[in-house]
This record gives sequence, structure tokens and C-alpha cells, in this order.
Amino acid sequence: MNRLWPWLLVAAAVIASRMSTRTDDQSPDEKPTLPNTTSGVRGIRNNNPGNIRKGRKRIWEGEIYPGTDSSFSQFSTMAYGVRALLIDLTNKHKSGLRNVQSIIFKYAPPFENYSARYAKFVADAMGIPVTQNFKMNEVNLIKFAKAVARFENGNAAALINAQAWQEGLTRALRRTDIAQYLENQ
Repeated sequence: MNRLWPWLLVAAAVIASRMSTRTDDQSPDEKPTLPNTTSGVRGIRNNNPGNIRKGRKRIWEGEIYPGTDSSFSQFSTMAYGVRALLIDLTNKHKSGLRNVQSIIFKYAPPFENYSARYAKFVADAMGIPVTQNFKMNEVNLIKFAKAVARFENGNAAALINAQAWQEGLTRALRRTDIAQYLENQ
């Protein structure tokens, strides 16, 4: 037992240091930071720029199922991953979540994410306050989705090219419910 105490102290110090750097009580003037990334970023590797969790029932168009990632959906192309992200964000807005904060707190819940930082990052990228209601049109949807991809994947989000974004949007708009919702905003 005496040999175990130093390891317990180290573990406690590590946990305490992680907890102190992972709070949502930033000052309003402090810019949120992006997660650290490497070339093996999961969202890029999985063609899933929003890191959408794998569902039990729903299988996205273009999803590789069951895939090799036990937690997150994997897509055959980045365009299919972009499509899924765009549809997911639009559906959250359609459900009554009308501002960045409410969408992000649903998309990335505080019990497993730094949702306040995440929402501020996305809102700053969109140029609006986190609690301001906004219309979900194509321009705002793309801004929102690109900010989500950047927060989820850090600098590696730059690997998602314009063609993947455009093709993902085109594929999402093939769903009439999505196209009509964006058009009527």
C-alpha cells in the first residue's frame, strides 16, 4: 500500500490539472481555444467533420456501417460527412433550438464537452452573440457547420476542401424537408 500512495498523488494531480483547464468560466473577453490536433484527427480520418456519434438505429446516407470506430460514424467520403452534419444542425434548428448556445448544448452536451466555449467559438465565427436567435439559411448553415468542424478537428478542418462542402450541401438539399426549411427562413 505504501508504494501506491505516490501514484495516487500523481493521478490526483493530473485529474486536478485537467479539471482546472477544462472549465467554462472564461472571461467574456477571452477567446476560446481550439482543441489540440495531430495529423490523425478522428473526424478527418472518419470523414465525419462534426464527429457525429454512431446511432443504434439511424444510418446516414454514405455511412460505413458498422465501421471500425466504435463511437463515431464513419462516412465513405467527406461530402457525406458534411451532408450529415448539415442535416443534423438543420434538424436541431427545426426542432425549436434557434440560437447557437441551445444548438451546441444539444449537439455537444455539457456533461461531456466544454459547451460554453464551443458555443462561443461557433457564435464568434458566425458573427453573432451566443444567445441571439438566427435564421437557418444556407449561408448561416455553412458558417455554423464550418465552425463546428473547426472546433471538433482544430486546424485539420482546413483539409476539408470547398468541393466537399459544396457537394455535402447539394446532397443535403436533395432532402425536400431540408431544402424547404432553409428556403423559408
